[in-house]
Amino acid sequence: MPPLSWSLSPRSAAWLVAAIAVLVFANSIANGWAGDDVLVIMDNARVHSARAALNSWFLSYWPPPYDGAGLYRPFTILTYGIEWTLVGGKPWLFHLDNVLLHAATAAMVVAVARRWLPMAGALAAGVLFAVHPVHVEAVSNVVGRAELFGAASILGALLAARHYRDTPDARKARAWLGCGVAVVLLGLLSKEHAAIAVAVIAVDHALDPIPARRSLVPVYVGVLWVTVAWFFLWHSIAGDYIAPGATSAFYGLSWGQRVSHMMPVQLDLLRLLVWPMDLHADYSPHTIPLRPEWGALAWLGLGVAASLLGLAFALVRRAPVIAFGLLVAAGSYAPTSNLLFASGVVLAERALYLGVLAPALAFGWLWAHVTERPYRRLGWAAGGLLVAVFAARSFVRTPYFKDAPSPIIEDAADNPENYREHLYLGDLFGFKRDSARALAEYLASAALAPHDPFVARFTVRAAISVGRPELAVAEGRRVHELAPDDPRPGLWLAQAYVAAGRRDSALAVTARNARRLPESIGMIHNYQQFLDLAHAARPRTLLADAQNDWLVGRLVQAAARLDSFSATLPASARAPTFCDDLAISARPLRMLAAGVLDRAIEAARDAGKECEGLR
Repeated sequence: MPPLSWSLSPRSAAWLVAAIAVLVFANSIANGWAGDDVLVIMDNARVHSARAALNSWFLSYWPPPYDGAGLYRPFTILTYGIEWTLVGGKPWLFHLDNVLLHAATAAMVVAVARRWLPMAGALAAGVLFAVHPVHVEAVSNVVGRAELFGAASILGALLAARHYRDTPDARKARAWLGCGVAVVLLGLLSKEHAAIAVAVIAVDHALDPIPARRSLVPVYVGVLWVTVAWFFLWHSIAGDYIAPGATSAFYGLSWGQRVSHMMPVQLDLLRLLVWPMDLHADYSPHTIPLRPEWGALAWLGLGVAASLLGLAFALVRRAPVIAFGLLVAAGSYAPTSNLLFASGVVLAERALYLGVLAPALAFGWLWAHVTERPYRRLGWAAGGLLVAVFAARSFVRTPYFKDAPSPIIEDAADNPENYREHLYLGDLFGFKRDSARALAEYLASAALAPHDPFVARFTVRAAISVGRPELAVAEGRRVHELAPDDPRPGLWLAQAYVAAGRRDSALAVTARNARRLPESIGMIHNYQQFLDLAHAARPRTLLADAQNDWLVGRLVQAAARLDSFSATLPASARAPTFCDDLAISARPLRMLAAGVLDRAIEAARDAGKECEGLR
């Protein structure tokens, strides 16, 4: 008796896979807000109406104070705003849409695989993709929407490119071209990973067994054009790839040390794709131990990664579907791999969403071959058992994200060595207004990760809230020494000094940072803030404000402030910090008011000071 899937049409197979995906993940519709859902959606006024979401189109993805994380996803934010408007902020619609989007993506996997596999294999690939447990985080957390959109847009653009090169009708070809480019644009506005769409289309084109009817150059040009345009838009709004120190687990490590740590992580990556039974919400140190020194595990990880890439190229002719899955998985993982540049995470299950194509397509290839042979009953039994186990694991895992406290408490119990879990526990106690226990968790996190200066954002705040300002000062000093070039630790130290009643010390530390890094807007902003708090003399505030105007390009305002500063001479030259204040604003003084600078130096000399290095 032939397998039932052989008699299915491609459309029926896609619908069947979509239905299986909905069935396995339907229980996530009952989930509430968990993980980053709280910051990005529940507590974020930008998504509490469609109008607010549209007004935020040119703002970064994360709300303040996390908006320096280098992400720009306005279309994802817009979908949240629309859903919030429709149901008044009830989470069920958000989760339902995630499930439907995952189902649509799984259905597209069937269409992608059908190019190389018989119907049985394409169906098997789609089913495994639909039920894979690594997907739970992306589907069950609403913020996983970005991953789903990114993957759907890449596969959608690939299918559009296939239709473009297959159709004999020139008018339809133009329509498919426009559709593909539009899908890529929506993907880019939803998730940065969609930038690999042009590479995925190229790999698919190279491995396609069917000769193209027309050149794919217009597709490449169109996709590249929107990708480059998006890149400049993203960069202008969200800054560089990621803010300095955002990957705080790697803070202070060189590129080589970071790679040494990430090589063993490739073994965890392989395990998650092949046998994802042990899952975690967070893989920060020391759930995965920090290994900055090259060792045997690093060599093993490098060997595994190189072998898989070598296997992909070796199978280009014999099993192009497996080669395609491996290459796309590698490309989708690369932006968060920390190998090319530091990303925001060590390892995240949600970032492996499209990477599941590798095991899914390999499974489909094996299924197609096994079911054609005499021992197909054994193949059906083994394959069916694997799918059933994966589906059960996903179904059981989904309620793990039912609310904000659940994953925090369970992960902290399972992984007490993970320093970030103690941060999350501290936040949870803080929400319950148990400041003492929150401080204890934050200090435990700092003890587990003394190299991460950004834990002090929590320890300093909590120490101040429980009336321990000297502890806050000690923590502030420690982290300021770890990250002297980042404005945030300096700000936290200054806040601790204020809480301890030492406003002069707060102003001194921000002034010292501003002198050392006068081109850092963050340092200047901190300095301005504490000048105002200390009710500093007007000449100091004029110079600081002029430096800020210079940095943001307000040259007319900067020149006007320097003119006002000139009117305070020579009396202001008697201030003990006069030369240091001039040094902070040296560039605008030289470029916009050389005469004022000359007068200031002469006034300082008359007051018995030598302001060296200013001319």
